Amino acid sequence: MVELFGLRQQLPFQKAKSMTIEKFRDHLTEMRAIATDSEGREVLVGLTFEETALYFDHLASRTSGARPSAVERGRFRALRDKHELTRLQVVGAEVQKRTDNPTMN
Repeated sequence: MVELFGLRQQLPFQKAKSMTIEKFRDHLTEMRAIATDSEGREVLVGLTFEETALYFDHLASRTSGARPSAVERGRFRALRDKHELTRLQVVGAEVQKRTDNPTMN
């Protein structure tokens, strides 16, 4: 069990010995996947704290071999799509900003 996003749970990456919680957080940060909500909690970009908890609960249950129901899989897909759309918008905005204001080398 680890704490990430204020949640204590088993996360899928823990099976990989080389992936630490710090490396996972660094990876999410680099991918523009982490944000802070209005209460100062880490969340996945585009998701609320509660949605982030559901997202990671689903990943953890899949890692343990559980087979989620069709409804649970649909809910996860909707959360994943919401998160990924927002994350890609953040990345796109960063690219646009760099394009509009290139640094001088």
